[in-house]
Amino acid sequence: MAFVVDVYVFRGMWEVLKGNVMMISSGGSDSMTRAQPILSAMCNKLYVFEGEHGAGSKIKMVTELLEGIHFVASVEAISLGAQAGIHPWILYDIISNAAGNSWVFKNLVPQLLRGVQTKHLLNTFVQSLEIVLDMAKSCTFPLPLLAVAHQQLIAGSSHSSGNDDAKLIKAWEKVYGVNITAAANEGTYSPEQLGNQLTAEANSVNRIGFIGLGAMGFGMATQLLKSNFCVLGYDVYHPTLSRFANEGGLVGSSPAEVSKDVDVLVIMVTNEAQAESVLFGDHGAISALPSGASIILASTVS
Repeated sequence: MAFVVDVYVFRGMWEVLKGNVMMISSGGSDSMTRAQPILSAMCNKLYVFEGEHGAGSKIKMVTELLEGIHFVASVEAISLGAQAGIHPWILYDIISNAAGNSWVFKNLVPQLLRGVQTKHLLNTFVQSLEIVLDMAKSCTFPLPLLAVAHQQLIAGSSHSSGNDDAKLIKAWEKVYGVNITAAANEGTYSPEQLGNQLTAEANSVNRIGFIGLGAMGFGMATQLLKSNFCVLGYDVYHPTLSRFANEGGLVGSSPAEVSKDVDVLVIMVTNEAQAESVLFGDHGAISALPSGASIILASTVS
């Protein structure tokens, strides 16, 4: 009698070669007992489902759903950024360290921008998502986002040449009407070099006013304290001011008070109305801000 184990392997080819992968395995108890030592040696994380076969296929269905949507969203995001005039590599650096990041974005977008992705990858996505859509259909489960992503992948395929080795970026440029290649090759981009240049050209800053010590603002302001800046903070929630003082910051009773004699004023409030209020309202910052001071507006405003 043969002992059969169903296995699904996560991650890309390079990670597979290094053994830096996850595996999903399922099968009968006896089969899993025999296979587990071998499977554990082949990966750095193993999930075991004892019982009916097929857990790997079901999890593959879910992960490939996300991979397909993430891939289309990643290409769309890079194309939108290029159309808006943002250097694709700068955008890639930012998103790779932000909430919008994903394994697909971080690993596949550089290949796209370097022009090494081929139509073969696109065809693989199209075929995989067709299987996912069919499996979901058998479960009577709607996948509207995946259906749209699948159609967009087909559109990309229709704009590429018949050669599987054709550069994929050219297909997406036709779909979105954006010259991603030219944008990605426009000048060289080194975040370290840019940071050093900005630091060298920056004027000396002694005092910083900070308005808005909420969940994000508090972290930003305390980071400035750790970088040895003198920071004067203001927030409408008084317990937050006490916390900020305990961290070593100075506090004020109004936007105007924390704007006196500062070189830079940071505003980290929620929206445009709040930003306008702390700047121009009663005891607003503008009334006390020194001539020549800089304002950094980090709020969500249009």
